[in-house]
Amino acid sequence: MLRYQGVIFDMDGVLCRTDRLHYQAWVQFTEKYGLPFSEELNDRIQGRGRIVSMDMVLGEWGKTLSPEEKQRLILEKNDRFLALADRLTPGDAVPGVPETLSALRSLGLRLALGSSSRNARLVMEKLRLSAFMDAWVDGTEVQACKPAPDIFLAAAEKLGLAPTDCLVVEDAEAGVEAALRGGFSAAGIGPASADARCRHRLSCFSDLLKAVSLEE
Repeated sequence: MLRYQGVIFDMDGVLCRTDRLHYQAWVQFTEKYGLPFSEELNDRIQGRGRIVSMDMVLGEWGKTLSPEEKQRLILEKNDRFLALADRLTPGDAVPGVPETLSALRSLGLRLALGSSSRNARLVMEKLRLSAFMDAWVDGTEVQACKPAPDIFLAAAEKLGLAPTDCLVVEDAEAGVEAALRGGFSAAGIGPASADARCRHRLSCFSDLLKAVSLEE
């Protein structure tokens, strides 16, 4: 017996370690301007959209820019990420991801991606994970990014399921908050596995098979 009918996944830090590529891209970007970028700031912007992330970084520097200047910097940072992401291969998926996604589908669960990334399609194709997803929502489709629940609500709607029938898998505080605001149960992995608000705390990706079972 299954506890859920669908599972919705964040991408960066859940299905793959592109969160580290984003960190490298931010470091390269900020070093160009002689400005600091810390692991702590990187953790705070995890799971948030491009504009919000850039606003948080600029706020750390005490800078306010015009929308045009800000957009130029957003594109510059994204170009650095794309250069790093171009080297991705299926081996860059988190260990156990393809096997676990296949097992979840064989159980009859419907799977969806719910990522703030506008580069999600590129990354998922590089990792050869796109075919596992029954539905897809990324940062190109919604305006309100996490911690707003819009991405997950749109993914559930595409799956044809109610939020209460879906489990959201997240690695970031903003993503967990988004899931809870939307009425979903949350499974935390990586940093989010320490979040007491998560119904399930995963030590590895394959722990999802236990989380979705009523026999857990």
